[in-house]
Amino acid sequence: MATLAASIRTFSNEPLENFRRAESANAMRAAIDKVRSELGREHELVIGGRRIRTADKIRSVNPAHSDQVVGIHQKAGHEQIEPAMQAALQAFESWKNVPVEERAALIFRLADSDRFDAVKSTIESDPRLTLEAKRETRFYADQSESLAKFISYLGTTISVIFSFGANIGAMITMYASVASRTSEIGTLRALGFPRTAILVAFLVEALTLGLLGGVIGIVAASFMQAMSISTMNFQTFAEIAFSFTMTPGIVAASLAFALAMGFVGGFLPAARAARMKIVDALRAA
Repeated sequence: MATLAASIRTFSNEPLENFRRAESANAMRAAIDKVRSELGREHELVIGGRRIRTADKIRSVNPAHSDQVVGIHQKAGHEQIEPAMQAALQAFESWKNVPVEERAALIFRLADSDRFDAVKSTIESDPRLTLEAKRETRFYADQSESLAKFISYLGTTISVIFSFGANIGAMITMYASVASRTSEIGTLRALGFPRTAILVAFLVEALTLGLLGGVIGIVAASFMQAMSISTMNFQTFAEIAFSFTMTPGIVAASLAFALAMGFVGGFLPAARAARMKIVDALRAA
């Protein structure tokens, strides 16, 4: 995302003012009188462009003079929650269509990226501000963290359930394969093939089927890389877009998992085939 090119000026104190000058003294008195005239003023809630006054108030007082009211604010209640949410959702309908260039005007870019730590310290140490400075990448990573965890947990749960079903399906398939090849097993045993060879043959078949299923799954999943999914963060009303990326590590892990499923699903049927007696196998044929 492009950001507004702006540089942070090096910190410097404002020049000292000589209040012996009538112009400076009068300007200061005018500023103090203006602030004093606004003390105790009641401030309204603004929801969706409407100014609202509530029955309950919050009074801010001067810590040095507890009898002096600095300002009176409205205390919002449950009845203001729904209008505020509706106003925010309505505002988002226009905000989501704002071009990226205009949104970026709310973000500033350092002229020197190495000064980030110094600027962060300056912003967060200012008692007048309640801000937390973050790099843009870190901000969006934090915004999507809860969604990423949800997708991870959901994907893991679905994978475990489907893996359990796939193991049962592979086991049934291999048991059916063993039952249909009883005569072949008896012939191989009569020709002198040991039980280990029968076990290995059926395990290789199960592993091959598992590997084939893994390859088909990877090919099908690779098409998801062309998709971009977006959702809204209801905390900040920011749109979060994400996509799936298939890396060599994911491919290797998926194939290893497919082989493991093939081994687990095919071991018991292969062991049954290896334990068959020659006489029983030939009689069944």
